[in-house]
Amino acid sequence: MNNTTLRMSQKEIVYKIKYAWSRQRPVEIQFLLDSREVTSKGKIFGIDYDLLYIKEEGHIRRISLEDIVKITT
Repeated sequence: MNNTTLRMSQKEIVYKIKYAWSRQRPVEIQFLLDSREVTSKGKIFGIDYDLLYIKEEGHIRRISLEDIVKITT
Protein backbone atom coordinates (compact mmCIF):
# COMPACT_ATOMS: atom_id res chain seq x y z
CA MET A 1 0.00 0.00 0.00
CA ASN A 2 1.28 3.46 -0.88
CA ASN A 3 1.93 5.74 2.10
CA THR A 4 1.32 9.03 0.24
CA THR A 5 -1.23 11.54 1.51
CA LEU A 6 -4.04 12.38 -0.88
CA ARG A 7 -3.67 15.89 -2.25
CA MET A 8 -6.32 18.53 -1.68
CA SER A 9 -7.69 20.16 -4.82
CA GLN A 10 -6.13 23.47 -5.88
CA LYS A 11 -9.49 25.16 -5.27
CA GLU A 12 -9.63 23.88 -1.66
CA ILE A 13 -6.06 24.99 -1.01
CA VAL A 14 -6.66 28.52 -2.34
CA TYR A 15 -9.87 28.83 -0.28
CA LYS A 16 -8.12 27.75 2.94
CA ILE A 17 -5.18 30.10 2.27
CA LYS A 18 -7.48 33.09 1.70
CA TYR A 19 -9.52 32.24 4.80
CA ALA A 20 -6.49 31.88 7.08
CA TRP A 21 -4.74 34.96 5.68
CA SER A 22 -7.78 37.24 5.98
CA ARG A 23 -8.26 36.24 9.62
CA GLN A 24 -4.55 35.94 10.51
CA ARG A 25 -5.08 32.40 11.76
CA PRO A 26 -2.23 29.95 12.25
CA VAL A 27 -2.00 27.18 9.66
CA GLU A 28 -0.36 23.80 9.32
CA ILE A 29 0.79 23.01 5.79
CA GLN A 30 2.01 19.71 4.42
CA PHE A 31 4.07 20.14 1.28
CA LEU A 32 6.61 18.31 -0.84
CA LEU A 33 10.28 19.18 -0.40
CA ASP A 34 12.78 17.09 -2.38
CA SER A 35 10.14 14.33 -2.81
CA ARG A 36 9.47 14.17 0.96
CA GLU A 37 6.41 15.43 2.79
CA VAL A 38 7.28 18.21 5.24
CA THR A 39 4.99 20.00 7.69
CA SER A 40 5.23 23.72 8.42
CA LYS A 41 3.31 25.59 11.14
CA GLY A 42 2.88 29.34 11.36
CA LYS A 43 0.94 32.31 10.01
CA ILE A 44 0.62 33.27 6.38
CA PHE A 45 2.95 36.20 5.77
CA GLY A 46 2.11 36.80 2.10
CA ILE A 47 1.24 35.40 -1.30
CA ASP A 48 3.11 36.20 -4.53
CA TYR A 49 1.93 34.58 -7.80
CA ASP A 50 2.63 30.89 -7.14
CA LEU A 51 4.50 31.27 -3.83
CA LEU A 52 3.18 31.24 -0.28
CA TYR A 53 5.19 32.80 2.55
CA ILE A 54 4.76 31.32 6.05
CA LYS A 55 6.13 33.06 9.12
CA GLU A 56 7.45 30.39 11.45
CA GLU A 57 9.34 30.90 14.69
CA GLY A 58 11.97 33.48 13.78
CA HIS A 59 12.06 32.99 10.00
CA ILE A 60 9.95 33.03 6.85
CA ARG A 61 9.53 29.92 4.68
CA ARG A 62 8.70 30.15 0.96
CA ILE A 63 6.48 27.35 -0.41
CA SER A 64 5.37 26.79 -4.00
CA LEU A 65 1.57 26.50 -4.21
CA GLU A 66 1.82 23.47 -6.48
CA ASP A 67 3.88 21.60 -3.84
CA ILE A 68 1.18 21.93 -1.15
CA VAL A 69 -0.44 18.62 -0.30
CA LYS A 70 -2.72 19.67 2.57
CA ILE A 71 -3.49 22.79 4.61
CA THR A 72 -5.23 22.87 7.99
CA THR A 73 -6.47 26.01 9.78
